[in-house]
Order: sequence, then structure tokens, then C-alpha cells
Amino acid sequence: SGGRLSQQQGTLEKNVQASLDKITDPTRVEKLLKTDAENPLVELLLFQLGMMSIRTHKSGLAENYFRQFIARFPQSRNYAEAVDQLRSIQNLTLVDARTIGVLLPMTGRFGKFGQQSLKAIELGVRVFQQERRSDPPVTLVIEDSGETPEEALEALERLYYTHQVVAVIGPLLSRGIEKVTLRAQELGLPLISLAPQTGAKGDFVFQMQSTPRDQAYEIAQYAMKVGGMKRFAILFPKDKFGQEYSQHFWDSVDELGGEVVAAEGYTPGETDFRSSVDKLVGLAYPDARRMELETLADIRKKKNIIKKTSKTQRYFDLDPLVNFDAVFIPDDARSVGQILPTFAFRDVDSLRYLGIGTWNSKDLLRRAQGFTEGALFVDAFFPSGSAPETMRFVQQFRKTFEENPSVQEATAFEAAAVLDSILSSFGHNSVKRSDIRERLTLVKDFEGATGRLTYDAGRFVRTLKILIIQNGHIGEAPAVLPPLRAPGKAAERSNS
Repeated sequence: SGGRLSQQQGTLEKNVQASLDKITDPTRVEKLLKTDAENPLVELLLFQLGMMSIRTHKSGLAENYFRQFIARFPQSRNYAEAVDQLRSIQNLTLVDARTIGVLLPMTGRFGKFGQQSLKAIELGVRVFQQERRSDPPVTLVIEDSGETPEEALEALERLYYTHQVVAVIGPLLSRGIEKVTLRAQELGLPLISLAPQTGAKGDFVFQMQSTPRDQAYEIAQYAMKVGGMKRFAILFPKDKFGQEYSQHFWDSVDELGGEVVAAEGYTPGETDFRSSVDKLVGLAYPDARRMELETLADIRKKKNIIKKTSKTQRYFDLDPLVNFDAVFIPDDARSVGQILPTFAFRDVDSLRYLGIGTWNSKDLLRRAQGFTEGALFVDAFFPSGSAPETMRFVQQFRKTFEENPSVQEATAFEAAAVLDSILSSFGHNSVKRSDIRERLTLVKDFEGATGRLTYDAGRFVRTLKILIIQNGHIGEAPAVLPPLRAPGKAAERSNS
């Protein structure tokens, strides 16, 4: 029985192989692979796509298919040939070692952000070139990533096929990042992403921005180890951005031995946060606090308080239940600027507010005014930082553009500087993209604009900055946290 099944399988494979050999359009085979990824004949499809890509001179795609094949089917009868084909591709695919692709939104709604990043990339190349005058100059080939994933993919392929760049800096936008990074991996094209969200995993994809997990862990660690906080609440927008940061923060708190005791989501773009805050601090559930309401009624009766006024309000309203030391809010400055005053209007005080890099904005100070005092957040870059490499970059940027750089420009500068430093070692020679990928994985303690960079598992890691708002200004958080303002309403009532 087993022998007959094996024989039938072999006959089936031969028939499928014969059919595949008649197909000249690789897109038809790609569709078969994508529509039925669990098909037992995937082994044949991958190998066939590798061979077809070689015949159509698409060495990057061929390399990707053969690498997948080798990883998944080491027992295949085609394994040895796939290994030989892969080695031939890697030995023959040479490109100009001094041509870098740049994939940024240069027009449309996000064009101004792309222009800012491009300035920083050009500065990074220029500064590195000045420091090493003997190196041949780098050529930047710029492609507009547009506003849609499809436009970004087309631009990426132009950089690869038309311009034959050695590596790419970008994209900047998170929208479509999965598709763009996956395509770079398929092409075997080293890509240093500037997007805040991570994309597809792969050894040709490098994340330059700090990840949501990095930021969530660092702010949780500081709050617990330096601030002595143990119990936390999370207030978050119910979108992919907010949920991802919230989950990483919760995981980090658990890992560090703390506890998340409350979590509440709200609709993205919300402008009235009273309901969300009330739910978080127990003011939205009066039926569950009936005994407290009866106690207040007894106090009013004893004091002969009949009318609710500003002076007697505390004998009518419930106290907020704040059984946590801090609340983590992963949202932008506009929303956080409305959320923090809402806590104060609900008489919540002596509470730390924890945030992410989007808080690093004067807009937050303007919107929330004095309600930000003592708030803590994390970011990869602080232009007033004391690190020598940061100070040097800020001086160069101010001198060149007469303005202060943001984290967006700092990380774009770093991407260019890291890549240029690697390419310089190849001089005028042609190089394999796989060699660039390998050198990028060896980066350690590189002096970047945000600090020292080291490659680790697909990303460049750095020591993140913990920042604090004090006296209406953003500064680096101290080793010992100053106390928050004294409790207000709750203390008053307890003394009455």
C-alpha cells in the first residue's frame, strides 16, 4: 500500500513537472504558489520559479526562490542543484558599490516629510565624505514612494532593475511596509527602513527606527526601576498603532515583575475622553459603589447640606478610584493634549503619565499646558542631549539648515552614514548585495546621531532617551524622580 502511494506520488510529480516545463510565464507559477501555499507540490513550484527567474535574468528573484527552497526542502532530489544555482547567482551578481537608492514620499500629503528626510540623508553622505576625503563619492538615486503601497513597490523595483542600486534607504511610511520589505527580501536588496512600524522579517531588511517594543520596554523599565512604580493602567486608541504599543507595554510590565490593573480603549480620533477616563478610574460605574454614595448622603444629612455648589461638590461626587501608579498612553500629541486635562478635571492627581516618542513635541506642551508636569516618555533622539555624537550632529544640522533636527532627520542621517561607511571599504569596486547585507549585520557601536548603534536581529538598537516635562520644558529624566504635586480633592474630603 505504501509503495503504491509513493509510486503514485512520483507519477504525479512527473506529470506536474512536465506541465510546469511548458509554462513560459513565471507569473502563472507565482499565482499557483500564492493561492495554494500549503500544496505538497510547493517544492516543485519553488524550484521551477528559481529556474525560470534565471532564464529571464532576474537573479534577485532566483536567489530568493532558491534560498526558500534550500531552507524548506533539504531532502529534495533538486537540493544540490539549487545550492549550485544559488552560489552561481551570488558570485555573479555585482553592482556599483557607490550607488544608493532612496525611497521616500517626495510629493503629495507626505512630501514635506520625505524632503526633510532627504536633507538629512544628503547631509549624512556629505559629512562622511568630508571626513574621508580619499573615498570615491556616493551617488544617491531618489525615487518617489508616493502615497500607496503599489506606488512604493513600483519605485522599489525601479531602483533595483533600472538603477541597479546596491542598497536602499527607506521607505518612510508604515502604510504598505509589509509589502515593500517583503519585496526587498525577495529581490535580495538590502533595505534600511525608516518607517516606525516593522515590516516583513528577512536578512535583507534592517530597521533603523526604534520599534514599539523597544519604546514600551524602556519606559516601563524606567518607571519601575527608577520611579519605583509597580501598578499601571493603559489608555489607548483602538487601532493597530495603539494596540501594538499597549500589548508591548503590558508584556514588558509583566516581564519586569509589575502589574497592569486596568486598560481602556477609545475610538481613534476621539476628542472627548471623559467616558474613557471615567471607566478607567471607576467613575462610570456608580451602581457598583452604592455604599460610598450612601456614606456621602449620610455626611450631607449630618452637615445639613442640601444644595450642590462648588464648595459642597465633594459631598455629592464619588472619588476616582486610582489603584495604579501611572497610566501609559500611546497616542499623538494632539490626543494626549486633551487626555491629560481630562484626568485633572476628574480630580485625578498624584499620577504619572507615561508616553512614547510622539509626545516629544512642543504641541503637547501647548495643548495640555500645565497638566503635563512630571510626565515621562521615551524617544530615540533628544537634540539637547549630552552625547558627543548627538551634539556633533545637531551642530552640523543647524549650521547647514538653520533649524533643529527631529528624530526623523536623525535616523535618516544615521542610515546614510552607516551605509556610506560600509560602502567606502569597497572603493570603486563592484560588489555583491549579499556582501553589503553581511557587513550591515556586523555594525557595532557605530557613532550615530542618536547615540551608538549596534545591529541585533534585523534592527539597529541604541540606548533610548527617557525624557521628562518639568516647568513647562522637556529635558532628560533624572536619576531620582522629583515628587508630583500633593493630592487635592481626595485629601480634602478625608480631613473633613
